[in-house]
Amino acid sequence: MEQFTSGKEYKTGGWLAETFLGYGHILVILCNNIEDIIDPIHTSGFYEYQATFQCALALISRLMQHDMDHYETLENYIKLFLSTFHYYEVAVGFGDKREPTWYSKSDFVSLLNLPDQVHQFGPVYLHWDGVNERYIQHVKPFLKHMRTSISYLVTKLQRLHRNSAMEHIYMSYQNMDVPVYERYNDVVIYNDVADVNSCIKNSESISGVIVEKNHPVYCVVTHKHNMYQLYALRFYDDDGFHRCNQWYSPMTIEPHEIMSVVKLQDLYVKTFDFALIIPYGVGLVQKVVHYTVITKNWRCRVFDNSLETFTPSKNILKKISEMIS
Repeated sequence: MEQFTSGKEYKTGGWLAETFLGYGHILVILCNNIEDIIDPIHTSGFYEYQATFQCALALISRLMQHDMDHYETLENYIKLFLSTFHYYEVAVGFGDKREPTWYSKSDFVSLLNLPDQVHQFGPVYLHWDGVNERYIQHVKPFLKHMRTSISYLVTKLQRLHRNSAMEHIYMSYQNMDVPVYERYNDVVIYNDVADVNSCIKNSESISGVIVEKNHPVYCVVTHKHNMYQLYALRFYDDDGFHRCNQWYSPMTIEPHEIMSVVKLQDLYVKTFDFALIIPYGVGLVQKVVHYTVITKNWRCRVFDNSLETFTPSKNILKKISEMIS
């Protein structure tokens, strides 16, 4: 993700779409420690708060997945998110306004258009703004007075191309102080198994891949002696628990590699999905570290080692239903 607008500002105005999407992946993980800090019984809106985050993640997951398996349920999840957000507003005292936020803000109401949009144009991930989102800033000055003729558009695109080429040449020969952001291509490559064990010991997040679809095998990737090695991760679900309906369990790395390839591209061919393995309580010194798994394609690991699309906690939704009935 891109850095914040500056070192002292944390507003979302300068964020790219991929920054919002990155936080979308870890929505419930960001608030899963809240039960250790706040008393849910004596805190207004506690369950509504958790339900809103969970319903938001469930909705985003179904919108951004690379398939249309959830098209028929999109409208239900949109209404569920809007409802829980409304009940959260009411619970914390914002419901005295003339109009609720979800009704007065167009971004909320426009969610109801998404099922038809997905049905007509396909999954949302096909047309969301990504890494090159800011390139539109270069295009807008050339299209201030748009006309419908093809020759006009050709002329404008030719000018845009010449301008971009000159800018590239200029930047190549000037010592410009341009920020360079470190990026990973889907997965972090570790030096050896010791690096991964150090992450587990220090309660740090781990990057990995999943190499099978029907029976997922979660692995980390190392690079040594000009070879890429895959080491499987073993989860101990008998000692696991749920937080915000996300499953956590202890984990170790197997000592022997299960696969090795020469080229990174060969690894991608065998990869079903990319995974981020996140501990409960990041950075805490713990005797036993419990990990949860989320994937690039918006799925999460459940207690039987399989992958499922995130769903809100039925117990949380039931409590809200009982409180408003």
